[in-house]
Amino acid sequence: MVVRIYKFEKVDYSKLQKTVGQDHFARNGYIVRDGKVLGVSNDDAYYLYVDAPDEFFKTHESEITEAGGKLVEGPEYESVKSKIEEEENNVATGLALFG
Repeated sequence: MVVRIYKFEKVDYSKLQKTVGQDHFARNGYIVRDGKVLGVSNDDAYYLYVDAPDEFFKTHESEITEAGGKLVEGPEYESVKSKIEEEENNVATGLALFG
């Protein structure tokens, strides 16, 4: 499995929602987060976190980029990945405690 993160400007949010609404995204799993809420972006940006097999990206990455997504790399990637995974772990822990 490969984790890739894409950044979308606010103006592309509706295209992002349409893209991830397709079955192949739902089957592989994805997370969309507001950059301001994550504390990693001062501008109006959204991050798409996709954890999928490499083959998925070979087939569907063009859909993401055509919708306005820009691949995030370097320190920004590490920061966003860390925040999203921490948030997901906290949710899972909370569900285990109260579920």
